Amino acid sequence: YGGIGCGIFTTFIFQLGHLITFDAGVSRIFLLYFFCSVSIALTVWLYKKFIIDRHTHSIPFVFAELLVLSLIVCIVASVTGGCISTFCAHIVGAEHEFSSPVDFMILMFRAHISSSLLAAIISRIPINIIDRIITIFAGWGIYLLLKKIDTSFAPSHYSELR
Repeated sequence: YGGIGCGIFTTFIFQLGHLITFDAGVSRIFLLYFFCSVSIALTVWLYKKFIIDRHTHSIPFVFAELLVLSLIVCIVASVTGGCISTFCAHIVGAEHEFSSPVDFMILMFRAHISSSLLAAIISRIPINIIDRIITIFAGWGIYLLLKKIDTSFAPSHYSELR
């Protein structure tokens, strides 16, 4: 709703929250996941600007576009998160994650995939697909709500002033 600047600012505030509530067992290098969040915000902004805003706004069409966006963002989040995870594992010397579901998935995939980078990327897909479907559709609902609130506060003669 607020554009890419607002999206990046939100990711910064989110990461600042992690820094303030810093867990001593977690290395500060894990704050690099900020770049994962920024890549997601950029992807959503670009998709909305160049795909959603240029097409019809019928409910089935928007639903389909949001599903495609969920898949794209899942891939972006999985690739960037996997790359950052692999980089952090080399720096810190550990391959553990913030969440046990990702740890579990990495262990499952590492048993069959020899590449730690590929395992880190693929292991995120099942978790990210569920997460991204929920967050994309919830975000779209919040976007529509904010648009409705924004127009309800506009004066009735606003359109005449334009």
